[in-house]
Amino acid sequence: MAKKKKIKVTASLKVEAGTSDAGKQRRSELHIPQGFPFTKWNFIWMGVGLVLIVLGYVMMYDGDGKDIFAPERITYPTILVMLGYAVEIYAILARFGGRKKDAPKEQA
Repeated sequence: MAKKKKIKVTASLKVEAGTSDAGKQRRSELHIPQGFPFTKWNFIWMGVGLVLIVLGYVMMYDGDGKDIFAPERITYPTILVMLGYAVEIYAILARFGGRKKDAPKEQA
């Protein structure tokens, strides 16, 4: 029989103690922007996307049960909902003006 080796696994976590400057220094090294990431235009586009999504789902609703396979119930609302989700993704990922002060500063 082979002998089993005992393996000792250790992990160390280096914590900087002292002033609160350590956190600020790390943030500045990583260039993490401070403040709220969305501007007024992001929220406007999010609202437009939400309206498109809600309108698409309302168009899909068929209360009377007549002609559920009509293009007005299947095709157009689906396109509208997908367009709304695309607008939402754009609104979240887009960078509009007003955040130039958060850009990392180049040091000479």
